[in-house]
Amino acid sequence: MTSAGYLQQRASDAWPALEVVRLGGWLLRGGCGVTKRANSVLALRDPGRPVADAVAAVEQWYAARSIPPRFQTFAGQSPADLGERLADAGYARSEETVFMTAPLAAVSAPLSAESREERCRNREGAAGVELTEDPTDEWLAAFDLAEPTPWDREGRGALLRRRTPPRRHAAVRLDGRIVAVGRCVVDDGWAGFAAVATAADHRRQGHALAVMSALTAWALRAGARSAYLQVLAGNQPAQSLYRSLGFTEHHRYAYHARPAGQTEKK
Repeated sequence: MTSAGYLQQRASDAWPALEVVRLGGWLLRGGCGVTKRANSVLALRDPGRPVADAVAAVEQWYAARSIPPRFQTFAGQSPADLGERLADAGYARSEETVFMTAPLAAVSAPLSAESREERCRNREGAAGVELTEDPTDEWLAAFDLAEPTPWDREGRGALLRRRTPPRRHAAVRLDGRIVAVGRCVVDDGWAGFAAVATAADHRRQGHALAVMSALTAWALRAGARSAYLQVLAGNQPAQSLYRSLGFTEHHRYAYHARPAGQTEKK
């Protein structure tokens, strides 16, 4: 079975931080505070020093960049009890996320069937899906509207336009407006899906499936054979959608940060 650490490395490379520094086997990722994945420590292997010293070094590194220190923990991290150690140091756990995987061919089959059914229902044909290597400004604006965040659009655009393995950004356009978006990166035979979002007034109309279908077809041509994605544990509708496409839970991860205004325990 593919290890959680290997998949976390793939996901980290597919959503690249602006700056990555190694502390032993830990990856310290910084990106001007834009997105948690790009601004957290990924504890893949032993940090090469006592954990308390490693945490102190992490806090100094993030403080120098005016970014709150944050850790991403998962099954297979090093050390195994990092979450408990962080809790003792005053860090709170949040945003449990399900990491799901599937054979890419298994994802493609139901998407193809769904696409045929959608075309039969819609006499004018399903909306086309545009694919670009980098997200356009219009794509970013549509993503912001469909999935509002506290992060500025320029910062998120800089992150998504970073050089990564082969990637595509999908957009569904209706009446001149982008109503659904998605992103896929292919690396070492794995297709990583992310940023799949639909405008609130166009949900439950098959647009997310259209995005997944177009990205899956491209990923197969790009040589991917397996797929992964990540969805918040509390987002049951999204999990149900992805399970219908053949995805199953591989492992879970969460973030650890100190509550705002809380200082280090002495």
